[in-house]
Amino acid sequence: SAVGAWTAAINACGKAGRVDTAMKLFFESMPRFGVSPNFVTCGCLVDSLLRHGRTQETLEVLRYMKTNNIEPSQVMYTSLMTYASRLAATSSSWSSNSSSSRSDTSRDDVKAVQIYSELMSAVIGRKTTPRQATAASTKVTMPSNHEQLYQVSLIFQEMKASAVQPDLATYNVLLKSIANVGDVQKALEVLKEIQANDDLEPDNRTWREILRAAGKAKRSDVVLQTWNKVVGEYNKRVKHDVSRDDDKDNPPATVPKASTTHRNNSNLRKNSKLIAVDTFQALLMALLICAWDVRDLDRHTSIQLYKLTIKCYQALLSGSDYLGMHLIDSKDALDRPQIMSSFLQAVVNLEGLLASSASSGTTSQDEGNATKLLTECSHLRRLAVSMVMSDCLQSSTLPPSLKKNSHFARSFATVNNWELRSTGSSHE
Repeated sequence: SAVGAWTAAINACGKAGRVDTAMKLFFESMPRFGVSPNFVTCGCLVDSLLRHGRTQETLEVLRYMKTNNIEPSQVMYTSLMTYASRLAATSSSWSSNSSSSRSDTSRDDVKAVQIYSELMSAVIGRKTTPRQATAASTKVTMPSNHEQLYQVSLIFQEMKASAVQPDLATYNVLLKSIANVGDVQKALEVLKEIQANDDLEPDNRTWREILRAAGKAKRSDVVLQTWNKVVGEYNKRVKHDVSRDDDKDNPPATVPKASTTHRNNSNLRKNSKLIAVDTFQALLMALLICAWDVRDLDRHTSIQLYKLTIKCYQALLSGSDYLGMHLIDSKDALDRPQIMSSFLQAVVNLEGLLASSASSGTTSQDEGNATKLLTECSHLRRLAVSMVMSDCLQSSTLPPSLKKNSHFARSFATVNNWELRSTGSSHE
């Protein structure tokens, strides 16, 4: 086959020490002739690179494999682990024997961390298949996310056993794998480990994965506690940046309160990094998962979570500092279909819960409460109709993943029915 011929050529170049030629064949010639490497091709190139100590190029191949969903073979997996461990041991030896080689040691240690981190990322990014049982003829299917977490954890433990200090990127890869299975307790333990390291500080990706873990575990308490920590951290950064700017010409000033205009966001953006919109999106998804999960067993909690979500939407519109909404780029957030769809689902689901509560009343007091609930339902329907009119929720701009989302489709259809009824009533 074509890929077999290219693989043989790359392997021959590698064995002959012509590593640069092998790299050129892989990254330039094969794409030009429309031939895609497979895991054997990648394995031959990685083997050659490792034998010649070409660490940076090895990382490039690993990233290529992750992007193109090429699973590392067991041989490559073992080779990379062995090489990273040996690189870390060499680095440690240089550090103890010669202070003059400290700068070189630092560079090699970083490369060792990168190899472990990229290998962890490759494990998470790949598609796993059912494994054959060794003691029986039946297939044993292990949930892919759990299998990936197991392998990622092994790599992480091997890295620490090799005396390589994990960097934030490595911790974030570990957290992503943990979030995929919803092990919120483990995620919080990793967060504590990060915060205990004076050289590390959680970033947006760190918080995003913890929110995902809490959402998947359906722990609304942890979701809100985590978000409050995020807001607290970024409020500190805003205060520090504002004080630093004011100190140049003026006495220290307090953090400005949120304005009722979108201009406040741009002012904050000049002074400090905002909370990433992707992190806010993770919060919304977690809240929706938790609210939907308890809608039958704990209607009150479900209603409160939906109301909280809707208040975030209103705070973004007004520029309020409710739940740290002043720390988010409101324009970017409100222009994102995924975020607007989350708000829409919260409105529709809340309306359904309140309408159901209104129809279940029997006493005169219940009737009075039902009237209030129906009035609130009417307001929610109008709010939902205004949301679906936004540009980002028009069919032509919706991403494919959202079009396939059954919860969004149901909410959108419900709002369209409300709109039709409203239009029909106005014509009567």
